[in-house]
Amino acid sequence: MQLYAKGEELPNARIRAPYPRTFDFDEHAKKPPTLPLDARHSMSQRNTQNVKAEEHNDESRVRTETAHMAAAREDEEVPDVGSPLEALHPFTHDEIQRAAREKEFLKQLEPVSRALMESILETMRANDV
Repeated sequence: MQLYAKGEELPNARIRAPYPRTFDFDEHAKKPPTLPLDARHSMSQRNTQNVKAEEHNDESRVRTETAHMAAAREDEEVPDVGSPLEALHPFTHDEIQRAAREKEFLKQLEPVSRALMESILETMRANDV
């Protein structure tokens, strides 16, 4: 992980090191709004893109937390916050219902994004499946 000395530009934070005490680290870990539904992409494609986005977002949050800890310790050199979080694709009610009902269909989507799995589990709990 690259470290930045006093006065060096932190590209993702868009400031010069070090972080001021008032820097809002939480703003960099804020979940962006869900993307609009794009019917040109299949459920499988949207799920695959969400898996990649979730991996990116996890890495970004770790980087942001690492930068926050370095700033709190007042380290001489600090890492940059993570890159902006990526928005996730939504799924229709019917798609979620089908994935909750049909194990083979769900298996075809693997790996399943956390966002989709949370929606499926919520549907299963609501329907006592």
